Amino acid sequence: MKKSKGSIINMSSVGKEHPAPNISLYVAAKAAVENHLTKSRANELAGEGVRVNAIAPGAIETSI
Repeated sequence: MKKSKGSIINMSSVGKEHPAPNISLYVAAKAAVENHLTKSRANELAGEGVRVNAIAPGAIETSI
């Protein structure tokens, strides 16, 4: 990754912002991915030209 100066994209979830009953372990894992793993790796790799981001897709309403 350092040689190619690529990017790392971690998958988070909007569930960490709006926790629901019975998914506490899922919410905790996604919060850790976004708040700790992504930010820590971004700080570690920024000097090497590697970008680290997290995306948090959520539900999408459709007409179907």
